[in-house]
Amino acid sequence: MSLPPPSNPAEPTAKALPAGESDVRAGSRPTPWGGHAARVLRWTGWAAVASLVFVGLSWLAVRYYVWPHLDRWRPAIESRVGGAVGRPVKLGELLTGFDGLRPRLVVRNVSIDDADGRQAFAAGEIRAVLSLRSLLAGRPALALLEIDSASLRVERLAARRLRVAGVDVDLDAASGTGVLDRLFDQRRIVLRHAQVDWSDRIVGETATLRDIDIALGSVGRRHRASLRAPELLDLGRGIDVAIEFRRPQFAAVGDWRQWRGEAYVGAERVELAALARRWREWGGDASGVTIGAGQARLRAWSGFERGALLDALVKLDADGIDARVDERPVPLRVLVAEARAHRQPDGSTVVAFPVLRVTDDQGESL
Repeated sequence: MSLPPPSNPAEPTAKALPAGESDVRAGSRPTPWGGHAARVLRWTGWAAVASLVFVGLSWLAVRYYVWPHLDRWRPAIESRVGGAVGRPVKLGELLTGFDGLRPRLVVRNVSIDDADGRQAFAAGEIRAVLSLRSLLAGRPALALLEIDSASLRVERLAARRLRVAGVDVDLDAASGTGVLDRLFDQRRIVLRHAQVDWSDRIVGETATLRDIDIALGSVGRRHRASLRAPELLDLGRGIDVAIEFRRPQFAAVGDWRQWRGEAYVGAERVELAALARRWREWGGDASGVTIGAGQARLRAWSGFERGALLDALVKLDADGIDARVDERPVPLRVLVAEARAHRQPDGSTVVAFPVLRVTDDQGESL
């Protein structure tokens, strides 16, 4: 009987594999693509960590070295701000701090000079808070800008041209001069108890308006502005104006012909004679109507889109009216009216008067 040869301990015995499986360990090697992907992932991870460390160190440097000593760079900041607004700017003491993680800045004794060297804007103190979201987007802007007891000069240079705080504004320009774009880039701007020095170079009139409150706000493509004034020249008292609008995706804020929104105008007392006179001075068509006297309480709402009126509601309560049409007196003393207007799909406008009461100069109601 023959026996099998003894096995060699140095030689490993082959292990039987189940049917359908093969031993690929001997020839298995990592593919080149797998090695490259692993290296790319490692470098990406290290790059992300390095970026976070760099951002963190930069933030610490700004918070504990640059920002607390910002007043040292005041001349350079004055130069940069002056270049941005196009006018000489003077800044007083710079006080810094933080509102949570957001840098906060208080600037005292701010003034901007006009091209002729006269003071166009002044404020005793301005408070600003920087928006971190705007920094991440690469467009630095303010989350809050508060200005208390400011003084600014507004001039009427031509029929449709103004100069506000030394900056020229063309009312007929489709997209303005970029002033509105810069203003509405900020999240919120508030002016409290402002003084406005008005000068009309066309008619040679000057006036001073006090205790003006102005607010601007923006969230994305939605914007809001409001103005409140106890008096507005000789036009009236208790003035309240507000507008809220939305602009298309790629439209500039200054292109008002692209806006869609609502507006409100209210006044506790309107001097009708002064309003009619200024309407003519600003190029309005009076169509032969002359108003010599009268006072009114006014409230008006309107919706608009792309420079066209969509609908409107006007409530007017006027008395003491002295009006003429083509130099002939109109027997009208008291007018109480509520008017509604709505634009139709064909472009026409329908006007209705749910309330209309008229009293003549003899006291008779019509």
